[in-house]
Amino acid sequence: MGSRWRVRVLVLLVAVAHTACGRREFLCGSDGDCAGAGAGATCQADGWCSVADVGCASGQRYTDYSGGGLAGTCVAGGSSSSGELGTSSATSEGSATASTTLSSSTTTDGESSSSGTTDASVSTTITSTTDTQPVCGNGVIEGDEACDAASNCNPNCTLFACGDGYFQPELEECEPGTPSVNSCAAFGLEGAEAMCGDGCVQDVSSCGPCTDGCGAMSACASTEQCAPPEECVFRDDGHVRGTCLLPCDDPSCEGAICLPNHERCAPPCDTSKQCLGGRSCQAVDGEMVCVW
Repeated sequence: MGSRWRVRVLVLLVAVAHTACGRREFLCGSDGDCAGAGAGATCQADGWCSVADVGCASGQRYTDYSGGGLAGTCVAGGSSSSGELGTSSATSEGSATASTTLSSSTTTDGESSSSGTTDASVSTTITSTTDTQPVCGNGVIEGDEACDAASNCNPNCTLFACGDGYFQPELEECEPGTPSVNSCAAFGLEGAEAMCGDGCVQDVSSCGPCTDGCGAMSACASTEQCAPPEECVFRDDGHVRGTCLLPCDDPSCEGAICLPNHERCAPPCDTSKQCLGGRSCQAVDGEMVCVW
């Protein structure tokens, strides 16, 4: 009986060393038993050999001679992988964390670069340099422009000012250094061109007196330029030009206002649109009349 049992134990041990398909399984008792299995050979607590593998979170993978369905699998601890954009890790319980930070930059020559790891947020920086010059006349104030295409703006995008060398007919009567737009005749006087005076107002002092039937209501700088019995009467605001006005008792004054301080007559008005010959509705002796 003793010999028979010894034989049976030997057969059982041989059977343990083989699987049903004939694959050999190897149980270890110490790291030394796994020597020759590969780099970092280790005898695990379950009695199976493993070797070093950076693809496993534990750093160890069971050898092909491990049993219990563990052959070729990672030793408990999950798996790990690395890539160019970042890193990720997972625990054996199945929970995972990921962290990635991306940064990118774009240059004017079109090259781009990116680096970092992935997180819940993405940070992007884009820089671009554009060198543009302001364009005067496009309606947009740019660079050192004071204005652009506005009613009080000069062609060079500077603000209008009397004496700036740009004639603005809507804002001034004349501009020093530029051709005069009105001759003396336009003011009912004789002569060539009226000068441009202070405040960009045309000065008629250089014009000759009206001697050839110019009639009343001509402009004047003094009474000497008026045909008798007219008198050069100035506006209440001290304007440089006056107006040659007839005495109130003249037959031509019918329908006109007699100015109390000068006893001269002038056509009444409410707005300049009611005035003729370039005259405007202005206050003289407190009355609104059409004068120069």
